[in-house]
Amino acid sequence: MRTVNDIILSAKNALLRINSPLANFSRYSNIYAILRSVATLISEQDFKIKTNRDAFYVFSAVGEDLDLRALDYGLTRKQGVLATGFVLVESSVGNANVPAGLILSTADSAFQYEVVSEGFVGASETTLNIRALVKGVTSNLPAGTRLYSSFMPSLKFTVGQYRNNLTRGAEGPLTGGLDPEDDDRFKDRILRNLQSIGKGSVTSVEASLLAIPGINKVFIKESYPASGYITAFINSQDTRIIEAAQIAIQINKCAGISFLVESVETTPVNINVLLKIKDFNDSARVTSQVRNILTNYFNDMQLGQGVDPLTLNALVLSIPGISDSQILFPTSFIAPVQQAGLLTLSNLNITLQQ
Repeated sequence: MRTVNDIILSAKNALLRINSPLANFSRYSNIYAILRSVATLISEQDFKIKTNRDAFYVFSAVGEDLDLRALDYGLTRKQGVLATGFVLVESSVGNANVPAGLILSTADSAFQYEVVSEGFVGASETTLNIRALVKGVTSNLPAGTRLYSSFMPSLKFTVGQYRNNLTRGAEGPLTGGLDPEDDDRFKDRILRNLQSIGKGSVTSVEASLLAIPGINKVFIKESYPASGYITAFINSQDTRIIEAAQIAIQINKCAGISFLVESVETTPVNINVLLKIKDFNDSARVTSQVRNILTNYFNDMQLGQGVDPLTLNALVLSIPGISDSQILFPTSFIAPVQQAGLLTLSNLNITLQQ
């Protein structure tokens, strides 16, 4: 898009081509002031034209404009899902009533959850339902994670549904959290849908699977598990979703092609990061950006792709405000257990130093 200076320069060059004495104006002349006013108006109109033009095309539209373009093809953006699960509650001061809506936070206050229904805590541990306040995969938490309430600090909240009889450790993570479909992923799904209108192609099958609620990742692997087969790996182990995927494939696949549907075999990875930051007052922003960049890295993982701690460290060091970092775990390259497996981020622990 043309800037104000670009427009003024074009006007000056036009005056030079006709040998006009007006071309020799200074930045303090009246002609420059007039040209700058006109150029500002032209630049503003250029911006409005570009904004309106971008809103008409899938590849350039964003936000609500992209939602409107998607409706032209009968598609809507996938909404995020809240993580849900349970907490084990202990009281150090005797009986206590836990109200519905009580807010619980992680130790770094990065994520918040609410108690779904009120409960009573007595001499023994009590299990209560909770859910995240914000939709997204980062709200999923492993069993055993401590949560805290500023309103009821005498209660101990631990993510889990029950205690392991042998280890007495908490069992049952907070799961189910899914990110809302961002513009890039939604745009990719719209374009895949357009490419698959003829049906019968691998792209058509992939587009039909991505349209199923609960599926936001599809990996197509040809000649797997043997020659003549195509396997679609999906990021769900829910039998109802798998059945829906099988039906969608039968509708969209070409005759004579053997398509299989399998759940991705995931290998959870715990990441421990030690950060040295320049300003502790900036710790909330730095911690949030580290979580985002590593979460996005794992979200973009492909089947069979491994994780190198050197790569993770390079990603962390790209964030402003970090003077040094060290990946405490993993200390070496990690690969999925299965050839067609997928590494997923299970728990991210960030330690700060100044």
